[in-house]
Formats: sequence, C-alpha cells, structure tokens
Amino acid sequence: MSNIFHDSSVINKADCVRHINQFITNGESVVVATLVARKKSDLRTAGSKMLVRRNGEIAGVAEGGALERKIIATAAPVFASGMPSLINFDGLGTVEDKETGISENVERIFLENIDPDVSSLHLFNTLHDRLSKGHTSLLLSRLSAPADSCEQDIRRCLLGGNDVVAGSFLSSLLLRETLSRGQDLNTPIVFQFDGICYFLELFLPLYPLYILGAGKVGRFTAQLAAFSGFRVVVMDDDPWFANSERFPLADEVVVLESFCDCFQGRSVDANSSVVVITRGHEHDKEVLSQVLLTEAGYVGMMGCKADGPKKVAQVGHEGGTHLDVSRVHCPIGLPIGGATPEEIAMSIVAELISARTKRLT
Repeated sequence: MSNIFHDSSVINKADCVRHINQFITNGESVVVATLVARKKSDLRTAGSKMLVRRNGEIAGVAEGGALERKIIATAAPVFASGMPSLINFDGLGTVEDKETGISENVERIFLENIDPDVSSLHLFNTLHDRLSKGHTSLLLSRLSAPADSCEQDIRRCLLGGNDVVAGSFLSSLLLRETLSRGQDLNTPIVFQFDGICYFLELFLPLYPLYILGAGKVGRFTAQLAAFSGFRVVVMDDDPWFANSERFPLADEVVVLESFCDCFQGRSVDANSSVVVITRGHEHDKEVLSQVLLTEAGYVGMMGCKADGPKKVAQVGHEGGTHLDVSRVHCPIGLPIGGATPEEIAMSIVAELISARTKRLT
C-alpha cells in the first residue's frame, strides 16, 4: 500500500499550522489527518499530516492514492459530527481501532475537525507564534470522554513549558500526566487517563539557518532552504540587497551595521546552520571567526578548492584563538558539478539537508 505521508520532520507540521491558520482565519473548517506510529517502521513518518477541506480538496499532498481517497471519505463524518476519530486503514478499507489483531500494512491515523471558532483561532495563532519564535509546544486533543467525566469539557489544549498557554483548562492531575507523557516525546501518541482517550503531539520550531550574505547565491539559497523546511534568517550590511522584496520567503531579513557582531542576542545552538557567503573574503573571515565560537551544527563557507581551505585555516590560528576549523564545510555544498548561482544554491541546500538528517538520526 502506498504511503501518502511525507517525512516526519517539523517541515510538515509547520506547514500544517500555517495552512490551518489560513483556513480558519477565512472562516473555513478543516480536518487534519495525522499518522500515528504503530511499529518501528512508522517512526520516520509518524506525525506527518494531510489537511482535508469540506469540498474534498486537500492541502499539502496530492498523489491520488487509495489511502488518500479513503482519508478524504472518512473526513466527511468527522466534519459532520465535529468529533475526532482514531482509525486504522488497511488494504481493504477502514476497520475499528483495536490494540491487537492489526496487520502490518495498517496505517493508524488520527482525524480531527478544526472549526473557525474563537478558541481555535487563538490556539493555532498562539502555536504559530511560538514556532516562529523558536519555542516548543505540546498539543493535547481529547478523543472521547464518558458523560460523567470531570474532563469532558476538554477539547484541545496547547502547553508551553509547564503551563497551558491556549485552549481548554486542565485539572492538575491531567496536566501532570500530560507533561510526563510529553517528556522526550518524539512521535505522536494516544494514551488513556481516567477513562478518557487523548492524542498528544510535540511541535518543534523549524531549525534556523543563518545566511550571511544577500547576493545572488544567498538569494537562491534562502528560497530553496525555505521550501526545505528551515527557518531562514538573512543577514547583510547592505540594505539594497538585504530586504524583504529580494527575500520574500525569509523569516527574517537583518540589516547589520557591520559584520563584526552578527549574532549578538541570538542563541546559535547545535540545531542551527550557518552559511557564509558574503561579498568579500575579509567579511567571510570576520563572520567565520564568530561562527566558530558558537555551537552551530553546520558551518559552510564559500571558497574554491585551492584557496578556500587555506583561508579557513588562517581563521583558525589568527589571534591565538586556535578555533576548530575542521567543522567548516569549504568549499560549501555537495559536489554536484554546478556553476550557476542557482546550481550552487542547490548544492548548498542539499548539504544542509544532509547535515540536518544526520543530526536527527
């Protein structure tokens, strides 16, 4: 059976939140279908999503496969009832969800209707805002509740840190249980508490990519990186190049006073990537000396095979700092034989994706 769901990275989740906000802001309900891991082979795609509109159109995926059509058909009763559903799809059709007796080729999918009400608008706008600011969140959704349950009014709840930041109020016991379940959570889970079934999912912010240099290569790198699920921050000291008109897909465009202090007030950690492609070697060296003082997980600098490594080595020994230049990818990008700015950008982003994948595995 073909799998319509894409890789379980924060790319699909971030796109999903953006699409949800667009739909409900325009007054439109949408059903979100999320793949839930049942076995180890599911783990890489668990958390991947598909959005279904009332007219049967979908957002994000369009392969026309059998499973896709079944999800669209199953979304109709979810729209009608407004109640979420956890369903197993096999090669023959849908079956009731059971913990045992499910064949290996079954896809376990959580479907949830999101209406354009005040609560949903606030929750998903808050989630989008938290992701854009680099904050991690937990999203709890109720599957079912007995009529006499004290938690029956809970519909959806967003948690940040140890507190509820949007959505339904949680009792202290359920809050504690949710936070406990959310520790070290990698894939969406379904759990029971006090006779009620819940769906819990982790939302991580996009990994940041800092592009130092707003020339042609930087421009195309920013576009491809945005499509590839990075949070793109472009930096340059020339406002004629560093502006939102030239970088419409960038999350931030920063005009620096100079390249002497690029990362002031920013936390560049192991999940961050830095691409150094300024307009001159002196600027490159200035930026590189700062990058190597951070914990950036990927550092790449433009340079030819002959001179690039030499310039990197110079940075490592200047001022007696003895920086670890072995971290630097120079020449930058995978060797795909490209020569144009567009092709160079492709090779850079390919290497960025490769480095990100290695960090995730």
